[in-house]
Amino acid sequence: MSKTSHKVEEGKLLQLKLDIQDEKVEGVRLTGDFFLEPPEKLGEIEEKLEEFETSSSIDKVVKELQSVDAEFIGFSAEDLGEAFRKAVEGDEE
Repeated sequence: MSKTSHKVEEGKLLQLKLDIQDEKVEGVRLTGDFFLEPPEKLGEIEEKLEEFETSSSIDKVVKELQSVDAEFIGFSAEDLGEAFRKAVEGDEE
């Protein structure tokens, strides 16, 4: 299990836990004090993150997250991409 906390510039916190097996993300848990509209899209975001290998670029992650039909409130797809990269690299805060 790899995990990280990422503080967004405006003060929101993203906490991301990844299960990694053989350089592939097998499980994701995203929590924090952010908002998502509609909130039911959280599962879709977690599923999108499970599609990546640990070598995936932030740009690739961000592009895929931007395809989710949801409004990210207090964070952006870029913030989540950065949190993903930090978790993959084992940068636990």
